[in-house]
Amino acid sequence: MRIKRTMIILIALVIIILISACPIINRPPREPKLVFPTNGSEVQSIPLILQWSCEEPDGDYPISYDIYLGKNANPSTIIQSKFKSSGSKISYTVNSLEIGETYYWRVVAYDNKGISRNGPVWNFKTKENRNPAQPSSPNPANNATNQSLTLTLSWGCSDPDGDAVTYDVYFGTSSNPTTKVSSGQSGKTLGRSNLSQNTTYYWKVVAKDNHGGVTEGPVWKFTTNENTNPAQPSSPNPANNATNQPVTLTLFWECSDPEGDPLTYDIYFDTNSNPTTRVSSGQSNKAMSRPNLSQNTTYYWKVVAKDNKGGVT
Repeated sequence: MRIKRTMIILIALVIIILISACPIINRPPREPKLVFPTNGSEVQSIPLILQWSCEEPDGDYPISYDIYLGKNANPSTIIQSKFKSSGSKISYTVNSLEIGETYYWRVVAYDNKGISRNGPVWNFKTKENRNPAQPSSPNPANNATNQSLTLTLSWGCSDPDGDAVTYDVYFGTSSNPTTKVSSGQSGKTLGRSNLSQNTTYYWKVVAKDNHGGVTEGPVWKFTTNENTNPAQPSSPNPANNATNQPVTLTLFWECSDPEGDPLTYDIYFDTNSNPTTRVSSGQSNKAMSRPNLSQNTTYYWKVVAKDNKGGVT
């Protein structure tokens, strides 16, 4: 019985020694598997995120990858060497691709002992770029009239591929506007101020996507409103037909502009019933002193109001 036990122990020891003496065989990573873009597919998005999966049977993470990409069916250009990842799902962003081209790509996986496994060659095609839609829905509407001298231009536009779009805006009084008042803006609105009254303005928008696509919009036009004259000066002080006034006094009046334009005043003052003597020109305040008047004398006066657009009352 003791001999049998001894034999079993000896056999076990021999097995342990043999196992420990054998070298551990390192296995390469498993073959990389395509995730995106799928083989033979068309893609629109640029930058493009390449995605694949790969596992390491011995747990020798991180895995490093050589990424090959090119227009040849057997791509030989490495765009990224020893790209490391500790997970089994990997992604890599390609920032620059040409539109309307077929690309081939593959990855070679390396474990941390340098053992490699080649992946298959996959391919995808970048879609031809489509130009932005034509700018539309102008505001003010085309041929609009009686528009404010300060307003905001707006329009609608989209891109069929979902690309980012920027806009150049042309604006002026020529029927084919050539003055670019905004370049490369991303928003679809643009403020305009200090426009001239009773004037027709023309404008157009040129839309550009980030792949070189360009679409020119139609020429739109609108006309600004005509100037409204100032209100008639009123509320005189002294009141009209007032009597027994001092020989030194101050004339006052009221006046406003319906469009809020700044006003100036010319004042006429003398003893004629239709005064022609202008005693003040272009003053902005609504008061004027008159000293040293004659006693027991009737004086006549009037105020002419002017706005900054040529309106006169």
